[in-house]
Amino acid sequence: MRRKRRSSGRSGSSRTLARCTTATAALVAAALLAGPAPADVRPARAEDVPSPERPAALALVADVVERYESAATYRLSFVQESYWALADTIKATRGTLLVDRSGRIALTYDDGGRAVADSETLRVFVPQTMQFFVATVDPSDIAVDPARVLKAYTPDRDEPFVTAARTGAAVTINMIPRERYGEPARLEVTVDSTRREVTGLVAHSSTGDSTTYRIVRTVFDADISENDFRLRRPVGTEIIRGSPFGAGFGGADGGAER
Repeated sequence: MRRKRRSSGRSGSSRTLARCTTATAALVAAALLAGPAPADVRPARAEDVPSPERPAALALVADVVERYESAATYRLSFVQESYWALADTIKATRGTLLVDRSGRIALTYDDGGRAVADSETLRVFVPQTMQFFVATVDPSDIAVDPARVLKAYTPDRDEPFVTAARTGAAVTINMIPRERYGEPARLEVTVDSTRREVTGLVAHSSTGDSTTYRIVRTVFDADISENDFRLRRPVGTEIIRGSPFGAGFGGADGGAER
C-alpha cells in the first residue's frame, strides 16, 4: 500500500506561494494557479485493493461537480489561511470569488488585492507594492473553479474519507492529483453532502506548505455585471507585463493592458 504523507498540522499555501514576492500575489497564486512540482505520488500497484468506500467518494465528488457546473455563475465568500513552511509564518485574510461559467473569474481580498482573469488574460493588483501585473494565460492554468479543481483530483485509493471529520452532512474527502507530479500534492475537501457544496479545503504541497480555505457562503446563479470583471490599473502603480507567479506562467509579453 502507498505510504501516506502526513500533514504539517498548520495551515497555509502551496509551492507556488513560495515563489511569490508579495503577500497578495502569493494569496492570489494559491487560489488561481497550480504549478508543476515534484511530489511523491506513486502510481497504484496492480495488487493494491482500493478502499470499499472509494466508489461512494467518487459518486459524491461527481455530484458536487455537477452542482457547480449547472450554475451559470456563483459567488464564494471565504476565509483563507496560508502557511509557509520555510519561514514558519502564517498569513490570514478574507476574500470573495466570483465565477462566470463563460470563463471569467474575479478574486478580491480584504487588503485591496484583486485578480481578474478571462480565457486569455490575467490581471493582478498588489496594493502592498503598488504593482499591476498583466499576463497572457492559457485557460488550463486557471484552476480557481471548484468543479475544475475537483476534476483534476481523485479520492485516495486507501483512505478516501477522513472519518474523524464526518459531522452530520459534512464529509471530508482525501484527494490526490490525477497527474503523477501534480501540485498541490494532496487536498482535504469538505463538502456538505445535502447541499452538494464545498465548504472547506486544505491544500498540502510536497514541500510542507499548505493553504486552508473556509467557505463562509456560496450563492449560485449570483447576479453579475461587466464591472465585476474589470480591473484597471490604479494611478501611480507600476505596470509589469508578465505573471507575478514566476517562470512557467503566462506569456512573455503579458498581453495588452486594458
